Amino acid sequence: MRRLVGSLRTPRHFFVYMLGFLLLTEWLMPLPAVSDTGFISLYVGATALFFMLTFFRIPWWLSSL
Repeated sequence: MRRLVGSLRTPRHFFVYMLGFLLLTEWLMPLPAVSDTGFISLYVGATALFFMLTFFRIPWWLSSL
């Protein structure tokens, strides 16, 4: 029986995460035109941080600090 290795992070995983980040960023960019939201770069930075924490599989107790 073949075992699936789920803990490996390959370039394919990184590519998928980057595409997801870019898609979410494209949805966030027009937000100031629709609402009274400022500092869109803060939202993009937080999104990038959350994507990195998920990609590198940081333990929950460390990522909650």
